[in-house]
Amino acid sequence: MPTRSAATRPALSRDRVIQVALDVADAEGVEAVTMRRLAEGLHVHPTSLYNHVATKEAILDGMADALIGEAGFPATFTDWSEWVHAMAVGLREIARAHPGAFLVLAERAAAGPFASSVSEAALDAFRRAGFTPAQASEAVAAVSLALLGVSLNECPPTSPFSGTDPRELPADQYPRIAEAVAVAPELGNSDGVWDLVVDSLIAGLTARVAAPGPGSRGSTHRLGQRVRR
Repeated sequence: MPTRSAATRPALSRDRVIQVALDVADAEGVEAVTMRRLAEGLHVHPTSLYNHVATKEAILDGMADALIGEAGFPATFTDWSEWVHAMAVGLREIARAHPGAFLVLAERAAAGPFASSVSEAALDAFRRAGFTPAQASEAVAAVSLALLGVSLNECPPTSPFSGTDPRELPADQYPRIAEAVAVAPELGNSDGVWDLVVDSLIAGLTARVAAPGPGSRGSTHRLGQRVRR
């Protein structure tokens, strides 16, 4: 395979490795991200990559954090509801922009500099609103997981969809499904689902801080906790 000359090839860097990893994942799936495949895309020998990323795990961690960085979250939030809305918009946008690479967020927690800054700002917003440390941690974890789950629906399937089309079910046997299908939005329009999820999260969290329960269990707040599928 011909390679670019060293004189015309951009300098190898961690950022370049991560960007190519995102490109490969979008085109071929996260499972295609290997040292050999990245070296091929970068026109270098695989051993050259280890000067910038120690392991494949480090590459996947870098991809997860790069996705959060691309969402462009603000450094601070006026209040926690602003963070919820920002998360919904940001995750939806990067899911659509990176339908293949986005799945890395379902497999590992994003805990790099970008994700950590977002988590810190979110926790601070909840604490300023009167949430206890445990409540704030649970709130950030719950919102992140809920929105990540909905975001996965924005990624096109990697294989043809199979199963029964609900429109083909007998209406006399499943009348509620029939009426739901009749008023369902056009394929691909999930605006209503997003609005419902965001509004429900904000309403639930508002009620919780107003009338706290007997005690919250602390929970991990890292952005992008693994979604069990």
